[in-house]
Amino acid sequence: MLLSVADLAIDLPTPDGPRRVVHDVSFSLEASDSLGVVGESGSGKTMTALALMGLLPDGAVVSGALRFEGVDLAGLGERALQKLRGDRIGMIFQEPMTALNPLHRVGRQVGEPLVVHRGISRAAAWEQAVDLLGRVRLRDPERAARAYPFALSGGERQRAMIAMALACSPDLLIADEPTTALDVTVQARILDLLASLSAQFEMATLLVSHDLAVVARHCHQVLVMYGGTVMESGPADAVLRDARHPYTRALLAARPRAGAPRGERLQAIAGAAAPARAEPRGCPFAGRCPLTMDACHAAPLPTIELAGERRVRCLRVGPDGRLA
Repeated sequence: MLLSVADLAIDLPTPDGPRRVVHDVSFSLEASDSLGVVGESGSGKTMTALALMGLLPDGAVVSGALRFEGVDLAGLGERALQKLRGDRIGMIFQEPMTALNPLHRVGRQVGEPLVVHRGISRAAAWEQAVDLLGRVRLRDPERAARAYPFALSGGERQRAMIAMALACSPDLLIADEPTTALDVTVQARILDLLASLSAQFEMATLLVSHDLAVVARHCHQVLVMYGGTVMESGPADAVLRDARHPYTRALLAARPRAGAPRGERLQAIAGAAAPARAEPRGCPFAGRCPLTMDACHAAPLPTIELAGERRVRCLRVGPDGRLA
């Protein structure tokens, strides 16, 4: 097993005391496998990804097990984490304009992991950086390497981020909303590029996204998160074809429909996301869910094990996986 996460919980400090933003999250990822993590903004997707990298905000408290090839990441010190970041575990951050250093040329930044983790000279790292920029299909990799981030387009910066994440051929690639703010055509090219490079480098991929269509096309497994909790999980094609949790169904219903009449309104999910609480109780989707009953607000969420390695957490779902 490459990555195993069990009972992950993350508490962040606030003026009113600690608030739990991720609660009881568990999943595993084999080498060369792909996992999509989906949900609305504030559902805990990015916090889960940052916990794997040891990049949570100051004061964050992590509990549970985060094992990478048997080593518990939560118990590692900063020095040990620095050896893993950019080497065994790569990450593509959500916004390349803020993730890239505006004061350094792109080629230097792409080659930096090779200098730090492989100990090669900056001249050799520059040559490999140009090669990497070519492999992520930048039209003029020499020009891109010499440029500063502001001189590149959004799609070019995103490709540079991918090149930097892949520099040391990591075993695990974490992609946090890698196509944010890109137009649909560029988005499709970036995602296809990620898929081909993941196969080429034999990497496991964890893709954070709010786009169900993207996850359906590019991921083998899926976690559907809401309020810091995994609502439903399993093989992506099965979960997104026959969703069992009311929240997953609501997300699917809110998608734009191909061939829909012009001007048709999207089916929004009623209400607003519940704020993080110090001690989560009941189902975080209670109140927004049309099937809410009194027990949903306080009763512990059961985990229903279904055929095909599927799991659902809902009081309304019976042992057969059907909504009651």
